[in-house]
Amino acid sequence: MGKRELVLVLAFAAVGAVLYQFTAPPAPPGASSSGGGVFARIQRAIRGRPVHASAETKRTDAVDPSLTELRVKVSSAGVTVVGEDRTDVATTMTVDSDGVDAAEADRLARATTLRVDRAGTGLRLGIDFPDDGLQRATLSIRVPRRFIVRVDEKRGALDVQHVASVDVKGNRGESRLSDIDGEIALTHRGSALSIAGAGSLRLTASGADAHVSGIRGSASVDVAGSSIELSDVRGPLDVRSRNSDIRLRDTKALQPPLRLDMQSGQLDVEGLQTDARIDGRNTEIRIVLARAVALTVYDTDDSITLVAPPDGFTLDAIATNASLSIDDGQGNGVAVVKAADEREQRASGAVRGGGPSIMLRNTGGDISIRKHEQKEKEKEKEKEK
Repeated sequence: MGKRELVLVLAFAAVGAVLYQFTAPPAPPGASSSGGGVFARIQRAIRGRPVHASAETKRTDAVDPSLTELRVKVSSAGVTVVGEDRTDVATTMTVDSDGVDAAEADRLARATTLRVDRAGTGLRLGIDFPDDGLQRATLSIRVPRRFIVRVDEKRGALDVQHVASVDVKGNRGESRLSDIDGEIALTHRGSALSIAGAGSLRLTASGADAHVSGIRGSASVDVAGSSIELSDVRGPLDVRSRNSDIRLRDTKALQPPLRLDMQSGQLDVEGLQTDARIDGRNTEIRIVLARAVALTVYDTDDSITLVAPPDGFTLDAIATNASLSIDDGQGNGVAVVKAADEREQRASGAVRGGGPSIMLRNTGGDISIRKHEQKEKEKEKEKEK
């Protein structure tokens, strides 16, 4: 290295030292402000914070019958809440902190404090973090089963089980909720989501990979940029989606009405047995009917595929600027015809003696009506006999 390069390196080091002094946080009490102290702080900045330490805090709070809620207010933490047959609230907080050395990491981990206070009919939990370093906290909370759990918007994993109801204002991170007696009201952003068992559901999600099952009452779902599977939903179901893939499974107990309003994406409904209204725009729609029900489907610019029910129904289908095809066996009495406006293809009439009305409308996308596999299997068995 030449003299010129050496001078430049020293100059940059000096400027960096001055800038660090002006921008660095105040030194801890008792820390030296001498030249040696300055040099030590520069060394700390260069070295980073490679050491980690953890600390655990436990506490138990008695609760009387007037307390019915747990309110969790943390900006970032993993939270687990489990309802049990108990008369108190037991909390365990585990904190991991970084530091430039073991002593600092341990000090910062222990400086992270759990805050518990009463707010009306609820017990409120929060975490106070120190200014220095980076801490990661997890809360494990055990509450009476009768408790309502409310969580403010936060980041981090969330797991809630066996409580009366759940209200989550927003969670960025993996969420798991199971065996909830009453309603789940959840706003979820990103990552995986699992809901298994609840009295009812109000879900708003974006960027989620979600699996929802065992909703005993009504469910309202509003999703964007997500993939969601809904199974064993037993009450009325209302779904609104944008740029999402929706799958409905195990629908035999689903009660009317079923309403879906979709803009871009895919819909796959397996074994539908209840009356439904489906509105799609740029949505690929596939519906398998287990039996004939009153069904109305509107779509544009993508395909509608209907696997017809094995029993009788009345068909009213129109495809505009697209094709309409029927593969539902012979003798069903329904043919595809061109309307006076040649842009349209239509098919209408009673199939297998008639029954509930199935109305299909599509503009710019094909309509395909196919045989019901179960009916075909039954025919094959009869032939074998």
